[in-house]
Amino acid sequence: MFLAGTFVLFEWGSPLSYGMGKDEVQDRIFSCIMAIALSCNIFLALWGSILWIMAVVYGTRDGFTHEACHLVALCNYLMWITYAAVTYGLILAILSNLNPYYIEIGIAITFVGVVQLTGIKYVNDIWLAVAPLNTYHQPRWIQYISYYWMFTKKGRTRLKGRAIAEANSIKAHYKKNQSDNNNRPCDTSINELLSTAATSLGMIDYDVSEFEKRLLGDWFNDAKQLKDRSVDCLKQYMPLRLAEEVHKLVKVRYG
Repeated sequence: MFLAGTFVLFEWGSPLSYGMGKDEVQDRIFSCIMAIALSCNIFLALWGSILWIMAVVYGTRDGFTHEACHLVALCNYLMWITYAAVTYGLILAILSNLNPYYIEIGIAITFVGVVQLTGIKYVNDIWLAVAPLNTYHQPRWIQYISYYWMFTKKGRTRLKGRAIAEANSIKAHYKKNQSDNNNRPCDTSINELLSTAATSLGMIDYDVSEFEKRLLGDWFNDAKQLKDRSVDCLKQYMPLRLAEEVHKLVKVRYG
């Protein structure tokens, strides 16, 4: 739809179609800008479609999200270039078609400006609300050409404060996850072996994490490593009956 709109704008402003063609230099500039806008539109549709198809097929594969970030960034740049080119092209088309009716030119350009600035404000507010940390670490020149609140001290202070708050939130979330992981029983072959042995003894859903930690403490990270261990050795890490059952299971599984 946006590609169609861009092409309609090109048709409306081009001297080869509906444009008045009174200023050759202006017409050439308009044609160049619209060529850039159309090119960005076409390639945005192309790469966006490829990204969508790959996400459907390979979206669950490890590493896809990380590698897809580069293509997503390219699509984002193409979108913003299209936005700028269409804006400038629209202004030139208005000048070409409404010249010399300056009142109508003023009304049309004012309307375009109000719509654009309103949209920019809303997009900027979304960025500030959902991604302040990423926004804060963007290059300074991108910040100044992209975000209106960078031009006031209050706006810069608000961005910094929200970025610090997001960073602290990420740190707290990371620490909580680390703590949960440290307290969670390890889902290893050792854990599975101990749980199976306990179930065989009628101790269904028994928490074997304590015995697992003892084994992991002596670097028994895999059930196969218990293959040559005697019952006397295993009972140092767990109750005798459980050690006997583990010894039987290891013999059956690993010979």
